[in-house]
Amino acid sequence: MKTDTVTIGPFKGVNTKLPDARLRGEDGDWLRSAVNVDITQAGTIKRRAGSERALAGSDCHSLYASKLGAFFVDGSTLYRLNTDATKAQVHTGLIAGLAVAFQVVRDEVWWSNGVQGGRIAAAGHTEGWGGAYTEAVNSAGYMLAPMPFGSIVRHYKGRLLTVQGNTLFFSEPYSEHLYRPDRNWIVTAEPVTLVVPMDTGVWLCAEKTYWLAGDLADTALAEILPYGAIPRSDFRHPDEKVAMWSSSQGIVKAGEGEASTPMSKAINAMGALAGATVYVERDGMGKAIASNLGANVSGAAIGSFMDAEVIRKGTVK
Repeated sequence: MKTDTVTIGPFKGVNTKLPDARLRGEDGDWLRSAVNVDITQAGTIKRRAGSERALAGSDCHSLYASKLGAFFVDGSTLYRLNTDATKAQVHTGLIAGLAVAFQVVRDEVWWSNGVQGGRIAAAGHTEGWGGAYTEAVNSAGYMLAPMPFGSIVRHYKGRLLTVQGNTLFFSEPYSEHLYRPDRNWIVTAEPVTLVVPMDTGVWLCAEKTYWLAGDLADTALAEILPYGAIPRSDFRHPDEKVAMWSSSQGIVKAGEGEASTPMSKAINAMGALAGATVYVERDGMGKAIASNLGANVSGAAIGSFMDAEVIRKGTVK
């Protein structure tokens, strides 16, 4: 009995938009999903490397790594993650369940969960952001106040940036603990979900994606994309002046005031509650691995810099 052989591949990545009958093409084939596999530069499929638990916890979240160390939260306690996969307590008394944002400010790591905040230095932890915690008048004659805590914490040209709801606050230059209540804020129509500082401006995502060029004290919201971003999904490329994050149109790749959606024809990630993106060097390629929580359909088209991550029923596969 003669058996017909059908060759599939090479594979271009995951496509969640095309109907099943159109996943095959002359230049390669799309996958409907890619679970626990990598797609190589040649378009072949290989099993993804496994993993094992490095450190047990009861309610771990908000993992952050920087040149000053790695940190995470478990329950109501902030820990330092040591290089030998052990932990050291940094601060306790946090409100359980609130995600914590971190940011390096010179030789310290500043953190906040929107209600509480502190600074981590080599000498130890300081509660709050220091400086004057009562209103003060500076020599220029305008009022200064303590910088608000925020669910997002960033740093741009000597200014601390924080977010509360639909308001972006920014500090005075190199006085990160103080801001001007009369002018150091920018309001959007919907809650801010993402803030990414670049060299010449800041990306801000809310109901839309905006570019804030130059000094935040003298700028305007310039609409770049008609949709926003999935919270906590951003990362900066370690070598290139590029930022990436997840949106309803897949990954957004952004530079200085310009942004593109190279995966918008293949990926639909509507309804995601939060996301995370990590950059890895593997198999001779630099890959951004994006994962979204709570998306109706989640995936990532694989190209020269993308890997796939699929979420099924709230579980990362």
